[in-house]
Amino acid sequence: MQIVDNFAATDMERAEQLLRVNLHSPLHLTRAVLPDMLARKSGTIVDIASLSAIAPTPGMVYYNAAKAGLAAASESLRGEIRGSGVHVVTIYPGPVETAMGRAGYAALEQTASARATPQGTPDVLAKLIRRAVEKRKSRVIYPWIYTIARHLPGLTRWSLDRFSPKGVAGQTQQVLLPPTGR
Repeated sequence: MQIVDNFAATDMERAEQLLRVNLHSPLHLTRAVLPDMLARKSGTIVDIASLSAIAPTPGMVYYNAAKAGLAAASESLRGEIRGSGVHVVTIYPGPVETAMGRAGYAALEQTASARATPQGTPDVLAKLIRRAVEKRKSRVIYPWIYTIARHLPGLTRWSLDRFSPKGVAGQTQQVLLPPTGR
């Protein structure tokens, strides 16, 4: 779930729903399956964080916070259970060409830098996640250009402050994926 809106204007009920979906639910699911994985000394936890955990975008405060929280929990858990046989991989997708990505961009101010932002594809991301699980890699950052954000956080913060859209373009977007209908 993603909300693109000004922080002060975001409905708290929607914000809390986003935090439940993007942060609390993955933590509850991990907590439910981890004891059995630890007992059998095998298994993989795949946490889909976001590049927004490393490089937060204005207008997405709750999404950024949820994904940063999940990323921190995932990275921490990896260290906590190191050597147990259970693998934790943290995924940091940047912009990926999806309905959620398109809706998010539509809600932000359209600047030249926003239009030039490198985007990935769901198919490539899925292959990278599969490879990370198979090779027991710690994390995936995709598209690859965004690894700069992890390794040069000061430059990333400067770039975001200078070139990010100034805010929401007047329309609030809420995207729920997968669809909630049956």
